[in-house]
Amino acid sequence: MKRNFFSSLVNFLDSVTSLGGAAPAVLTRFIRYLVASSSTLLLDLFLLGFLTEFFGVYYLVSVGFSYTVSTTINYFINWKWGFKETKRHVAVGYVLFLAFGIIGFFFTISLMWIFVDIAGLHYSLSRIIVAIIEGAILFVLNSTFTFRIPLMEMAPYSRLKTK
Repeated sequence: MKRNFFSSLVNFLDSVTSLGGAAPAVLTRFIRYLVASSSTLLLDLFLLGFLTEFFGVYYLVSVGFSYTVSTTINYFINWKWGFKETKRHVAVGYVLFLAFGIIGFFFTISLMWIFVDIAGLHYSLSRIIVAIIEGAILFVLNSTFTFRIPLMEMAPYSRLKTK
């Protein structure tokens, strides 16, 4: 029963994110990257708020932990689903994803500090703004280098070979 539900959910998400298989591959990957990133951003925000509000952890420490957890989960979702046609070995891809994640981490911390301490925005709103900026940059970097998938591949996603 669980397997049927999970399979149905995956098939539904595959169909929706590829627009029934008719969308260009780059659009399908971007939509899937967006779905994975948005889902893990929700986890990131939950952990950030939980650690900061309930345990009194300094927000920059909380964002470091929440970012690391959500980035790891994000990689495996993207490797298995969004960029499943990659030929890159999972471990090599993970190292590259983490390397870009470290760059993204320092980018996140820096922009969080600017938006919260200098601009006076709430940390939750700041995290959402930073995620949008960082997400666009990391999609291009990860697509090109981590997964070695050309950005402008225009074939419909349904015609691409997968692992």
